[in-house]
Amino acid sequence: MLSLRAIWRSARPSFLLLTPVMLCLALALALSRDEPLRLELLPWLIVSALCAAIASNLLNEYFDFSSGLDQHTLPTPFSGGSQSLIEAPHYAELVKWVGLLCVSLSVWAGLYLVSETGWALLILGVLGIALLITYTPILNRHAWLCLLAPGLGYGLVIFLGSYWVLLGHLDWQGIALMPLPVFLVSALLLMNQFPDAQADERVGRRHAVIAWGRRRAYFVLGVLHGLSYLWLLLLSFQRGFEPLLWALIFMPVSMLLLWLGRAMMKEERVLIAMGLNVFVVLGLPTTLALLLILVG
Repeated sequence: MLSLRAIWRSARPSFLLLTPVMLCLALALALSRDEPLRLELLPWLIVSALCAAIASNLLNEYFDFSSGLDQHTLPTPFSGGSQSLIEAPHYAELVKWVGLLCVSLSVWAGLYLVSETGWALLILGVLGIALLITYTPILNRHAWLCLLAPGLGYGLVIFLGSYWVLLGHLDWQGIALMPLPVFLVSALLLMNQFPDAQADERVGRRHAVIAWGRRRAYFVLGVLHGLSYLWLLLLSFQRGFEPLLWALIFMPVSMLLLWLGRAMMKEERVLIAMGLNVFVVLGLPTTLALLLILVG
């Protein structure tokens, strides 16, 4: 039972909400199209995407513990990991192997989706697995790669890949909406890196907050939020996307979290701002999904 508890905590269940949100957005956009959907593939999509997300969290916990990072990190509800392996270090290998098992399940489910959809989908699958495996040990040492990897994983691979599978082909609507989750998820991970920057630097990481400094990284955070609303505004002028303009109601929340988040430039922790950031990143795509269903 203790081993299951360690695996459960290392999987960070509350961090897994982003995956069903991306799947719901893809499903809603597909439902808004006047075309037959391949809903029989939805369970395979859920298995592949959710196992990938669980694997990412488990392997991140393992690498953070093995590198000694967890010993220097002060966790928050939004960053710093679960600290489960600090309390039960003898389960580290178990967490690693369960993470690799989840990678395997994600790959096998993904290969089935490729066989049903077309081999071109394999490009997104390979990219997704590469991002999953290399994010913590490699990509975290390169600022731009670390910044874009989360957004590409959720926006390009999970959202666009799911839309592709459900519809059976790609169209301009899916490609046009894809940058929005890329911007939002990249902003989510960037803000969560501020509290851990000093600890991350000790173990050789060079993400945006470390490489560019807190002030420039905060500016990039504001740019990502600004691009999200600019893209949303541009989309609302396109046929079928007009009601998405209502999602601009989240803009004041982003402005508030950025105003509160200024304290991060002085190495202060702003949990309220981080919470609002999570609210925007989860709430805005959910609102878009509801609006798309109403349009359909």
